[in-house]
Amino acid sequence: MASLRKITIRLAMLVGLVGVATLAVLAYHLLSTPQRVALVVPSVTATRISFFALGDQGAGWLDQWSVARSMEKVAEKTGNLDFVIFLGDNFYNDGIQSTEDRQWNWKFENMYSGTKLATIPFYAVLGNHDVQVYGEAQIQYSRKQAGSGRWQMPGHYYSRDFGTDNGHPLLRVFFVDSNVLTPEGMAKQLRFIEESFAPPASQATWRIVAAHHPIRNFGKHGETPELVSALLPILKKNHVDLYMAGHDHNQQLIVRDGEPYYVISGAGGKSIPLYTTHMT
Repeated sequence: MASLRKITIRLAMLVGLVGVATLAVLAYHLLSTPQRVALVVPSVTATRISFFALGDQGAGWLDQWSVARSMEKVAEKTGNLDFVIFLGDNFYNDGIQSTEDRQWNWKFENMYSGTKLATIPFYAVLGNHDVQVYGEAQIQYSRKQAGSGRWQMPGHYYSRDFGTDNGHPLLRVFFVDSNVLTPEGMAKQLRFIEESFAPPASQATWRIVAAHHPIRNFGKHGETPELVSALLPILKKNHVDLYMAGHDHNQQLIVRDGEPYYVISGAGGKSIPLYTTHMT
C-alpha cells in the first residue's frame, strides 16, 4: 500500500508539473509582446524563390504548433525560405476583433517565432472564418505594421512580384478575397487581375493566384461555382500556372487540361479528416 501511495503521489506531481508547464506556455503565447523585426525580403534580383503556402491554420492549438515547428525545421535545414502565404481562416472561429486582439500573439506572432520564420514576411488572404466578425482588422494590422511587422495584407486583394528572370519578374502572385462571390463584388478584383497580368506584366515567368476557396476540389466542400464561372476564365486567359486555396482541411493536387494546376493546402492547423474521395 505504501508503494502504491508513493506512485500515486508521484503521478499527481507529474500531472501538476505538466499543468503548470502548459499554463506557462499559454501565458507566453497570450501575454508576451512581439518584438519589431527587420524583415528579410527576397532580393529583386533573386533567381530562385522558396515559400510555404498553407491555410486553415489559425486554431491556436497543438496541430498548428506542430505544423509551425515543422516549417521552422525545414527552413533552418534548407536555408532557402523567402516568405509564407496564408490561404485564409487565419483565426478560428470568428476572426479577429481588432489590431489589439490577444489572438495576434497566440495564433500568429508567437506561433511562428522560430529563428527563420521570425524574420520573413507572411502574405495572407481572408477566409470565411476571418470575416465572421471584422475582417478589416487583419488589413489594419498590416497597414499599421503592427506587432513584428511580418503580417502582410494591405487590402482585400493585392499582388506582389518576386525575383527576376531575364529582366522580368520571376514570380507574380495575386492574392484574392474569395469571400466576395457575387459578380458585382468580384468585378474590381477581376479587373485588377486583368491589369496585373496585362503586358508588360504578362512577361512574369511564373504566375500564381492565392485565395481561400478552391475552384476545383475533391473534398467535402466541393467546387465553388461562382469562381468556376467568374474567375477561372480570367486565369485561363492570362495563362496562370497555379491556383492555391484552402477551405477543405486536406491537401490536394489537381490537374486538368487547359487550366491552372490546383493546390489545396488546408491542413495548416486543423486535423486532416478521416475520409477519402474516389476520383474518376
